[in-house]
Amino acid sequence: MKKLFYLFSAITLVTLVISACEPKANTPSAAAEKVAKAMQKGDYKTVVNQMNFDEEEGVSSKDVDDQKEMFASLLEEKASESIAENGGIKSYEIIEETISEDGQTAEVKVKYTYHDNSVETETMSFSNINGDWLLEVSK
Repeated sequence: MKKLFYLFSAITLVTLVISACEPKANTPSAAAEKVAKAMQKGDYKTVVNQMNFDEEEGVSSKDVDDQKEMFASLLEEKASESIAENGGIKSYEIIEETISEDGQTAEVKVKYTYHDNSVETETMSFSNINGDWLLEVSK
C-alpha cells in the first residue's frame, strides 16, 4: 500500500512538472512575439510561416510553398536592409493586444528598439485560422 502511495505521488508530481512546462496559450501576442523574435534573428522563413497565405481552391501546396519562398527572399532583401540601417533589433516589447468581438481578428502593437537606440512601433494584424493566429499582410 505504501509503495502504491509513493507511485501515485510520483506520477502526480511528474504530471504537474510537465504541465508547468507547456508552451503558453496560442494568443495574438504570442504569435506577434514569435514574429518579432524571428525578425530580430533575421529568420525570415519563420516570419513567412507565421503569415496567412489564403490557399485558394485549385492552388497546389507547391505553389503556396513557392509563394512563401519568394516572399521570404523579398522580405530578407528589404527588411534586413532597413533593420541594418539602425544597427539591428536590440529588443522588442509587446505593448498592446486588441482582439475583435468575434474573436477572429486581432491587432498587436510591438515596440522595436534598435542598437542605435532608435525606436519604432508597429501594429501587426492577425487572423484566427483554425485556432492559429496568423499574421495578415496587406496586399
